[in-house]
Amino acid sequence: MSGEPRSLIAPARIDWRDGRPYSLDYDDIYHDADAHDKARRNFIAPSRLLERADRPAGAGGRADSKGSGRDVFRIAETGFGTGMNFAGTAHALRDAPVARLHFIGFDAHPIAPHEFRAIARERAADIPLYDELAAKYPPLLPGWHRRELANGRVTLS
Repeated sequence: MSGEPRSLIAPARIDWRDGRPYSLDYDDIYHDADAHDKARRNFIAPSRLLERADRPAGAGGRADSKGSGRDVFRIAETGFGTGMNFAGTAHALRDAPVARLHFIGFDAHPIAPHEFRAIARERAADIPLYDELAAKYPPLLPGWHRRELANGRVTLS
């Protein structure tokens, strides 16, 4: 490359309505007031993530080096948004027999870091991983970003 600086990704344009983040680009709320419950109802439960993560080795899961559970449970999602599906999933799987969660999220217009920190402050009481994610939130640069969270047990790409 010629040493030219990479251009920033255009962040999501957010307005706050009734205490909820609202996308001006898509004319839609990111989530209802019960965001954590919505993630369980609309993402975790329909995909049967908890049941799939709980499969023992030999039932479609791979054994880790100790021969128990799965070594990595991978999930991909388009539209990372406020990270509620990611954080809710990581929180729900904290006691599952998976050694690691690798969550891959894509977003054309990620939330700006300062906006994400505001969202994380609201959610960290219910899902403590939000504090760690806010501290490691990637810059608005194109390309892949990888963050290790929860003492290496959770990877976000």
